[in-house]
Order: sequence, then C-alpha cells, then structure tokens
Amino acid sequence: MLRNLRNGVVEHPERFGAYVNAVCNNVMLELFRRDSRWSQFPEEGPELESGEPGVETTLLQDERRELVRQALAELPLKDRKLLHRIFMDEENKDAVCKEFGVTREYLRVLLHRARGRLRAAMRGAAV
Repeated sequence: MLRNLRNGVVEHPERFGAYVNAVCNNVMLELFRRDSRWSQFPEEGPELESGEPGVETTLLQDERRELVRQALAELPLKDRKLLHRIFMDEENKDAVCKEFGVTREYLRVLLHRARGRLRAAMRGAAV
C-alpha cells in the first residue's frame, strides 16, 4: 500500500484511509478462503446422518400407505384393478388396453377418472 502511494498509483491521497481498509479487508477474505478450503471436521461436531429415514418419516409413510389402502378399498373393482395394473405392476399400457377392451385414448380417460375417485376417497378417509 505504501509502495503504491509512493509510486503514485493512489490517485486521491485524501482517500488513502479507505484504500488501506479495502486492501486489508481483501487480504483478510483471502485468508479466510484459504483456511476454509482445508478445514478439518471438528472432533466435537454434530453426528452425520446415516441416510436412513427417521422415525417421523417412517410413521408418516406408514400412515400414507394405510390411507391409500383404505381409499383403494372404497373404489369400484374396475378402478382398483386398473390403478394396480398401471402403477403397482407397471404393466405395459397396450396390454392393459387389451385386457380392458379399450383404446389407448380411452385408457387415459379411465385412468383420469380412477385417480379422481381415489383422491376423493383419500380426502374422505383423511377426515
């Protein structure tokens, strides 16, 4: 900073205080960046997550499964069968069309209606 002042790099000597402050801040930030790149894990830090779902997550998933089971039980047999074949068995839609005796376009309509009935049944089961 003093070398720049002597060589005339600093254009406004009255602003030298601000110049020194800015240079010091930049040097400090460089040091922080350098130290953070190679930081070690603290010995007394928080435990790392195992990646397995927690108790709350497991309970919520179980509740959702039971809610879906109840809602499916309320649906007509045709809707249950259709939803099971498409979403659970992940069967080819052409094979499902052949089994139900419908075209691919009408299968889309049947799925839309069945999912709507399932949503309505789930809202009813949740209350």
